[in-house]
Amino acid sequence: MAFMAQSIPLSNSFNLIYVSSEIVKTLIGSFGLVMVAPFTAIVGGFIFTRSGKVRGSQNDNKDSEGFLVHPNWK
Repeated sequence: MAFMAQSIPLSNSFNLIYVSSEIVKTLIGSFGLVMVAPFTAIVGGFIFTRSGKVRGSQNDNKDSEGFLVHPNWK
């Protein structure tokens, strides 16, 4: 609105350094917000699947039918 009040054309206002830098910052910030959910899901899935391998075999915590049970419930 400030640029239009000074009768600066819209195409020229996009070429100003502070306007174009704000547009780039907005696009990069939006991309970051969109990508954080899939990235978190991938990392969480990797950690979740690795956690069973790091702690050792879970066969000790299975009952006679093969279901996982708490170690204190045996």
